[in-house]
Amino acid sequence: MDKVSVTTHNSYGSRVGNSFKAILWGLACIVLSIVILCRNENNYLQQKESLEELAQVTEEAKGDSIDASLEGKAIHFQAVTNSTDAVLTDDTFGVTVDDLKLKREVSMYQWEEEEETHCTDNMGGSEDCETTYSYHKAWDEDHISSSSFYQSAGHENPSTWEYDDQERSKSSITAGAYTLTDSFVRQLDNYVKINLNEQQLTITGQTTQTPTTETATTEEKSDSSSSSVADNNNSYLYGDSTSTTTTTTTNTTSASKFHIFADYIYVGKNPNSPVIWDMKISFESVHTGMVSVIGKQFGTEVRDYKTSNGRSQALLTNGSASTEDMILDAQNANKMLTWFLRLFGLILMYAGFSSLFKFIETIAKVIPFLSNLIGVATGIVAFGLTLVVGFTTIAIAWLAVRPVIGICCLVVVAGGIYLLVRAKKNKNQIQDGAGMENTPSSDTVAQ
Repeated sequence: MDKVSVTTHNSYGSRVGNSFKAILWGLACIVLSIVILCRNENNYLQQKESLEELAQVTEEAKGDSIDASLEGKAIHFQAVTNSTDAVLTDDTFGVTVDDLKLKREVSMYQWEEEEETHCTDNMGGSEDCETTYSYHKAWDEDHISSSSFYQSAGHENPSTWEYDDQERSKSSITAGAYTLTDSFVRQLDNYVKINLNEQQLTITGQTTQTPTTETATTEEKSDSSSSSVADNNNSYLYGDSTSTTTTTTTNTTSASKFHIFADYIYVGKNPNSPVIWDMKISFESVHTGMVSVIGKQFGTEVRDYKTSNGRSQALLTNGSASTEDMILDAQNANKMLTWFLRLFGLILMYAGFSSLFKFIETIAKVIPFLSNLIGVATGIVAFGLTLVVGFTTIAIAWLAVRPVIGICCLVVVAGGIYLLVRAKKNKNQIQDGAGMENTPSSDTVAQ
């Protein structure tokens, strides 16, 4: 692992100036968190009511036949998926399956950068910060741009990928007598790994593809013919055509090599010793199987069902599931998403209030110990304001759609504020009483 450390010095004036700039950032965070919390509560209620309505109006249908009397209604049925379309084939590698979906996943061996900063306060308000940039190699499915690295020299990642992720599905997929529309097809996600030992792979072109980095230029002539891989396990393919390459990095190969394993194709010289640009390519597919569906019957299709509040519902579950179970799962997913966004909104609000008060702590940085105490105090205040403002926002959001629940939430918030104020008041009275007991009376002084 490579490491680069950089030490910077920030004056007291620059720190104070940045802390005042953080006020605008804090205000933006608070406003955004309020918007997120309000919309989140509204979306939760809309989805909840929509699913409750769907549960009431959904009628049972037979999966193997279409009942004309259910036209335009919300139906629930169970059936086996199928498709009469031609087999799916990966154009580059020749992976062929007679399944509903085919997906190619690509990961590349790349440089990754990690940043860690430690700062020390100095008397007078300045600070010294040491930032360490660590570089290590790892497999990643996403492209990592090395141009943003602090030290990109020697840590270049390819700017383009020779192979990309792909996902394709058959154009017409049915469940029993019904044709599934896109909303349902997207939910067919029970992917299963494809055993490449059972495939007759054909790697089309790309036999002499030389990688280019973000600082490299390449001119090459590649053979457009197809090369067949007969031996699956631990076999590889060398390029035969000529190429002319100009590059500024040593992390390249003179020709692509393909090592075929059961779970993936390894593109590179040595799977046991990966280098930058090496790739792993795996394939997955969705098999036919039993599914449970809730949607709108529209001729021979099943489509999204729109409830009275305008929400569209299209539910699909792999395997057999009743209407009640499917609605319950959808309601639970709605609750989980709502709580996640609530937590995210409150954290964002806390960050906003902390940024608002940051200047107070920064001004006191002339005495580091004092600033630390103030930092703790402002953190507590920011947390308290987050609870009050955050839950008040949620209560007001509910007040607009469910007044009773909204009023109850406001009462709880008001009660919490009252208890905090009363506790602080009692604490002050106890401290004042203790001070009076320790003060000698006039009679005692006279004696």
